[in-house]
Amino acid sequence: MIQPPDESWLVRKSPYNDYVNDLASSNPRLHRPDSEQKHLPGVSWDSRVVNSRIVTFRDGERPNVSISTAVKPDSLSEFLARRDLVGEPLRRAYIFEGMNKDVATVLGNHFWMNPSFFMEYHRTASTVSKKARCNEILATSLATQPYISLPYRNLVALPSELIGYFGLNCSATRRKIEITRFNGEFDSVAYVKRKCLIWSNVRDDGWDCIVICDPPLDHITIRQEGPSKGLVYKVNSKPVAGGYVDFLPTNLQSQRRQVSPRTSLAQDLCFYLENYSTLPGLTLESPDLVLLFARKIVASLYSRHLDHVHQAVIRSQVPMRRHSDFTGLDLATVEANWSSCQTLESDCTSIATTWSIRSPRCAFLSNVLISPK
Repeated sequence: MIQPPDESWLVRKSPYNDYVNDLASSNPRLHRPDSEQKHLPGVSWDSRVVNSRIVTFRDGERPNVSISTAVKPDSLSEFLARRDLVGEPLRRAYIFEGMNKDVATVLGNHFWMNPSFFMEYHRTASTVSKKARCNEILATSLATQPYISLPYRNLVALPSELIGYFGLNCSATRRKIEITRFNGEFDSVAYVKRKCLIWSNVRDDGWDCIVICDPPLDHITIRQEGPSKGLVYKVNSKPVAGGYVDFLPTNLQSQRRQVSPRTSLAQDLCFYLENYSTLPGLTLESPDLVLLFARKIVASLYSRHLDHVHQAVIRSQVPMRRHSDFTGLDLATVEANWSSCQTLESDCTSIATTWSIRSPRCAFLSNVLISPK
């Protein structure tokens, strides 16, 4: 039997740390960090930068937004201690870009959520291990987890120095960056895997909702073996081709003339909560509106990624069509194009499976974006 340490890798020594150690017997993954991250260069869990946006909702008032960069645990602890209001419900959404050991300790000691909430955000490995390692969570257990997990993908335009590398990851989170190619050439647009986790608690006098999501992609680290391993490159964090299409009805867009920044999920979520939380049909009585807008944004990001993949499939298939000129199209070229098509089609299927979509064609988009749930 594994003996729990005095201080876990997840949080600092505190009453919440004892809670983590108590639960580790039922969830062995709490005993140790993600094994995949040991081999990846990047910032450690102890020293990651955390930014926050705290949105406070009051009846009859515009939501109040408080923004903090490089959150200090002492300041956050003092803020949470002063959270009580007299004579009115307190409803707050705490939106964090990134997470670290100190901030997780403060949140855990105050809200006492299941520590798997922080552990799952930290991990970069897939839910179901391809190598069948022990202590991997079963897919059937996801339905009982005490939080909502919304993995998503962001398109990124690679600088010329990085085109041709397969081993890349986000320098801040160590999330992998996937590269595609077609017609034997590497695509200049890649996508980075992202995570968003949402936990909420409803009380008699209001509710709290905590969102943890990844920061914008500012730097990429080369993890591929070779002389360039460990080199860090700055990238443009602007959305590729302007980003996703706004999911709000056209009449609302024309009336308010405001659009989301599309720079990160946290900024976009804060924008919609601040400007559109009072739309007809929405209520402040529960944190469901936070989850609603988060799902809308993630679905829009997936639809943008799906459109890019679909266009890449078409470009890969063009040289193999009957009416194409087959001059110089040898067997090796056909095999390479076919392999590229299969990889891209697999990406489409993965997206469709994630969102329970029957077909990866564009017909599903209206259903995903219009659905109220």
